[in-house]
Amino acid sequence: MSITNLTAELKKDIEDFAAVYFTHEQICISLELDLEEFENDYESEGEIYRLVQKGKLQRLYKQRKMIFELAENGSTPAQQMAMKIIETQSLKELKL
Repeated sequence: MSITNLTAELKKDIEDFAAVYFTHEQICISLELDLEEFENDYESEGEIYRLVQKGKLQRLYKQRKMIFELAENGSTPAQQMAMKIIETQSLKELKL
């Protein structure tokens, strides 16, 4: 299938596969997409790139949200992870 006319359902599927860190090849095989078109669009930061990044960011959001919730509920390992996230993000923001 060509990636030029992606349906809303197919876009959501790409996000979902990316959220669980499937490779581009695995996404294309599973969704019957042309790998070369997929890669070309991804490399040019087109719609595929945005869908893949959105899926990965949504996963990261869910993971971080869970860490902060566990930390608030007293989990020492989660508190340590939360502090590391905060420190890392603060350093990145200072370097901008």
